[in-house]
Amino acid sequence: MKRVAAALPVLAAFAVHAAAHDRWLVTGPAAAIVLLATIVGWRVPHRAGWLLFALIAGAALGLALHGFAPTPPGPVPPPLLSPLCTALLGCSVFCALSDRRGFALVYAWLLAVLSTNVDLSPALAIALGLLALSTLGALLAEAGALTSGVTAVGFAGFAALALGAAWPLALGLRASEGILMETLIRLSEGGGTQHRTSVDLPAATHVPISDEAVLDLDGDPPRYLRTGVLEVFDGRRWTAAERRKNERLTLPGGDGARLELTFLTAGDDLVPAPAGVLAVSGAATQTRGGWIVGGADLGGLTLTLARGEERLPAEPSPAPIALPDELAAELRPLADELLGAERSTRAQAETLEQYFAASFTYSLDVDLYGKGHPLAVLIREKRPAFCTYFASAMVALLSVRGVPARLVTGFAPAERNALTGRTVVRARDAHAWVEVYLDDRYVAFDPTPFRSRDDALGVQRSRGAWRDAFGALAAFFGRAFAAMRHRPAAVLLAVMRSPFVYAFVALLAIVAIIQRRRQRGVRLVVTRAMDTKDPAFLRAYAEYAGHLRRLGFQRAAAETDAELIARLHTAGHDRVASAATDFVTAFQRARFRGDALQCDAALAAVKEAARGSIGGAGRL
Repeated sequence: MKRVAAALPVLAAFAVHAAAHDRWLVTGPAAAIVLLATIVGWRVPHRAGWLLFALIAGAALGLALHGFAPTPPGPVPPPLLSPLCTALLGCSVFCALSDRRGFALVYAWLLAVLSTNVDLSPALAIALGLLALSTLGALLAEAGALTSGVTAVGFAGFAALALGAAWPLALGLRASEGILMETLIRLSEGGGTQHRTSVDLPAATHVPISDEAVLDLDGDPPRYLRTGVLEVFDGRRWTAAERRKNERLTLPGGDGARLELTFLTAGDDLVPAPAGVLAVSGAATQTRGGWIVGGADLGGLTLTLARGEERLPAEPSPAPIALPDELAAELRPLADELLGAERSTRAQAETLEQYFAASFTYSLDVDLYGKGHPLAVLIREKRPAFCTYFASAMVALLSVRGVPARLVTGFAPAERNALTGRTVVRARDAHAWVEVYLDDRYVAFDPTPFRSRDDALGVQRSRGAWRDAFGALAAFFGRAFAAMRHRPAAVLLAVMRSPFVYAFVALLAIVAIIQRRRQRGVRLVVTRAMDTKDPAFLRAYAEYAGHLRRLGFQRAAAETDAELIARLHTAGHDRVASAATDFVTAFQRARFRGDALQCDAALAAVKEAARGSIGGAGRL
């Protein structure tokens, strides 16, 4: 069973190489040989000369193949990569046939790592998933032999690598408080800000707070991240203008300050982007009316935004928003009272912005029932509300004065980590503000009272070193989990390309070589003690000698079994000596009398006794 489990990741690595380099005609026969030998139990002697022959033959085949079909780019030049990969293919086949499972696994993983510097295809994604799962299965099958094979450190490392890339684990991960879409729906139902094409404005509502992390920013955080422009208001609901829905714009392009956005949850196909974005890289996007950037399937992705000054491009002068006649009639006296004879567009916008920010209180519980429209009640009675209401009221007051203005939705980032410089954007940072047309472009104004907003939402802009350290760790795992949850195959591909994987596989190979050399003394003892080549006898005696060696006793070249047991008695290891006597008796009866080799129980007793003696010595 262990041999079959060990062969599966080797076959999967062959599939990875074939899918990445289109080498099916080479890996197909190699996989068939390994599979057939595993099924029928065929083994070849492990000889250094034969391993060298497999390496040279594989390298020669690789050179020939590169002449016919050039190798894709990789971590080494293509003329060297092709023979190196086929040499590893030959070595892994030979080690699998000679029952050197650990070395076959190392060679196979090296082959897979060297093969994956290509675009991800469906076949490659499947092969990578099979490699991760089969490697985990092989390691679990070998777990009982770790003390005498590849070390526990190697097992733990490989297991962590496979678990981190395994598809079921990636799909099973869940965000602590749901996904972004659920949060947006809750906000919509409660009358708060949503990031699609409409926002309701009921007379009374409550918006729940969610601390779910939805974005991770690397770079200087902007004041706002825009996701929606709403320019039609029927008195109860804000919606996007039809002309905006079908309008497609082109970003200015060019270099600028870098801002990386990592999407931690799945949600709308919108890129929360600041005003002044020059270009977007990392995914195919399009810019819609109102300079809203959109994409598709953004969960787990990291996009890089080139940004200039945080202001929108110039656009033609628009008409003011048309309000329902009844609402306009009710708000016009309030607008005249607040703005007086002021005619400057900027002055009117600044006056209203300061009025709401200084005179109102932010609250997630809204009750605007009273005489007249909820916005009129809000303005007259200065009742508590949240951002959508303040922004709606400001846009409505400007509109009745003939000033072009609109409602904008998105996020107001607040949680920057002083240690890492990164910013986590949470669902609670969803926000609405106002954009007013000044001169030749829309300019942002925000009437929300931010001091009471921070208190209501629990925002801490100064967190302290310990909280920042903990937040940095949580953000790191958040990015990793988001990538695994939404794009597990891409994560595995990135892991395979990482230099840390090369270092780990090299370290594992070194550990295996050191372990092999340490066991060389045991093998010498076995071959000197017996003239048989029966693999069953050799393995049983090698395991017995290994248990005693870990206790500090190794049979000398001219020493008999009885003399070794006598040394155990002299050293005070009577229990080990008794178990060793039982093993030697059963072993010799099988060898010299022709009895069946039945020494599993005796070997287990030797192992347990030796382990107990080691533990007792440690306690003393």
